[in-house]
Amino acid sequence: MSSNTTTTDDRAVEDRATEDLVVEERIDAPPDEVYEYLADPRRFPRPDDGGVVVIDERIEAEPLHRIAYRVTARPAGLPALPGTVEVTLRPDGDGTLVRLVHRGLPVAALAGPRAHWGATLRAASVLARLRRDAMATTV
Repeated sequence: MSSNTTTTDDRAVEDRATEDLVVEERIDAPPDEVYEYLADPRRFPRPDDGGVVVIDERIEAEPLHRIAYRVTARPAGLPALPGTVEVTLRPDGDGTLVRLVHRGLPVAALAGPRAHWGATLRAASVLARLRRDAMATTV
């Protein structure tokens, strides 16, 4: 944990405790399908439809293995919080283990981003299942 102060619009949010938010999910799809979804942030929940994290830019990518973004979290009642998100993918049988780390959030601001990233990974899982079901019906 570390100390963090963010100032916006003459408001200061000081929370001595920050931590990395970690969200892990097993998705029943191979890494290439999962990476395809996670590499296109236009598919992620957006602030106007319940999301609280805005993707500013992709800063690193290792196709099929890892992707990192510069982001801005916008939790309710707090000023915008810049940060980074790193997503790693690891094959797991016929699926993929996804580990997402949103770095350095104030403890008071974890709930919104946790819900946002959980929804993002659940959406990847649902899309993978729909794709698999559609392929099964065409065979």
